[in-house]
Parts: sequence; C-alpha cells; structure tokens
Amino acid sequence: MNTVMNWIDLGFFIIFLLSFIFGLVRGFIRSIVSLFFLIVAVYLGIKYAPQLAEYFAKPKGNDQAIPYLLLIGMFLLIFIVTLIIGGFVNYFLRMIFLFSDLGFIDNFFGALFGLVRAAIITIIIIYIVQLTPSASKPEWRESKVVMYFQPMTEWIVNKISPTLQNLKEKVNKTIEKIEPKNSGSTNTVPANTQPVNTQPANTGTTKF
Repeated sequence: MNTVMNWIDLGFFIIFLLSFIFGLVRGFIRSIVSLFFLIVAVYLGIKYAPQLAEYFAKPKGNDQAIPYLLLIGMFLLIFIVTLIIGGFVNYFLRMIFLFSDLGFIDNFFGALFGLVRAAIITIIIIYIVQLTPSASKPEWRESKVVMYFQPMTEWIVNKISPTLQNLKEKVNKTIEKIEPKNSGSTNTVPANTQPVNTQPANTGTTKF
C-alpha cells in the first residue's frame, strides 16, 4: 500500500490549514454564531419562501415562469436578511470580546471549530466527487484523506438521503401548487348547447 500523500491530500491539507487559521483569528463564538445564522437562513428560506411565493403569485397572470422566480427571490430575500442580522450580532460580539479577557479561550476553541468545519467541507467534496467519473482515477482512490473520510461520508449520506428526498418532494408539490392554472381549457365550453329535434320529419304526402 502506498503511504505517500498525493496532491489530493495536499489540497485537503490546505483546506484544513486555512479553516484552522480562520477559526483561530475569528474565534469560537463568532464562528458558531456565523454557522448558526447560516443554518437558520437556509431553514427559514426553505420553510417560508414557498408560502411567500404562493402569496405573491395569486394576483399574477398565467406566466408559468413567475412562480419559479418568486420562489427563488423569496428564498434569497429571507436568506440575505437573516445573514445581515447575523452580521450585526457578530459585530457586537466582536466589540464585547475586544474588551474582555476571554480572547485566548475564544480563539483556541475557534481553531478547534475550524478543524471541524474543514472536516465537513472535506466530506461534502468527497460526496460530490463520488458522483463523477473522477472518483475512479488512481490518485483519488489512493488518497489517504479520501480513504479515511469515505466511510464517514457514506454513513452521513445514508442518514440524510431520506430527508433530502422529502424536502425535494415538498418543494415540487409547492411549485405545482403555486403555478397558475391554464385558463384556456377547452373543457369550459359546454357541449350540446342547442336542442336537437329528435322527431322525424314528415316526408309523406298529405291525404285528403
């Protein structure tokens, strides 16, 4: 077995190093708050964007592109507003830690958080690459980092796959619900609107 790290391992090492340094500088509290608001932004966007899109789509016309644009727009609006609020919270936390003696402890745990974040990024990258032909290349299969994180990646994917599938079905149903209905259906035209004379016509001659 080859024990030498290749360029793929080097790339993952850079990810861990940068995330470690960023967590060390940013601190644990601010990193946690940023991650928290990121998760909240995604959750609120997924939960409430379809409802807002449905509300604003009601007075619209029959253009079927409008609901999709509204759905994306409402998600981005909720996502951005939530992140802006998180930015203000982080700013005030930064001011607090600048005038306290907890800076060293905060930075230490921030560095540990950076390592955890790098591990999550690594798992996501491995999952994406596994869906492509690049996963069969020798350098990928021989990567020490890939071999270490592969079992963990498969376990996580198996756990969250049902949730992702349910989320996809929910979004599809919501889109179908807010799509404008076609008002030009031919079924609205009533059939047999005029009575039909079923009595036979008198074709015979008049008898005297």
